[in-house]
Amino acid sequence: MEIYADQLSGEVRFNDQVLFHGDAQSTGIPWRSLSRYFGPVAPFEQVYLLRWDGQGNGCEGYGFTFLGINADGTFEQADMRYCGGSEDVLPVVISASATEVSINIPRRPFPHRDGFSAAETWVYRNRVVKRTR
Repeated sequence: MEIYADQLSGEVRFNDQVLFHGDAQSTGIPWRSLSRYFGPVAPFEQVYLLRWDGQGNGCEGYGFTFLGINADGTFEQADMRYCGGSEDVLPVVISASATEVSINIPRRPFPHRDGFSAAETWVYRNRVVKRTR
């Protein structure tokens, strides 16, 4: 897994294949960082969690992509978007087991308007990511 990123663009490569490319000038969503590597999480041999952000209107566009790598090198992805502020201010809590990955996002103020968002929990299990609360 190789990740290239700067302030305006980025891409993720796996086995010399470009998996994702983002350009803030055209898409508003540059890939930002590899958040976690989990090793095997059923049914995959390897699972990576990529964190991305952009310049959204009211959300700042934060989200994650789960990248599941099969034993033969093929992969599947599952995307998770949430409307929130900087993870540096209100960090999410990420935990994993042999069968799932959970992401708990605390209640937080909206970045560009009054009020607070509800706390959220997302679970990645069996190739799918779903909001459970």
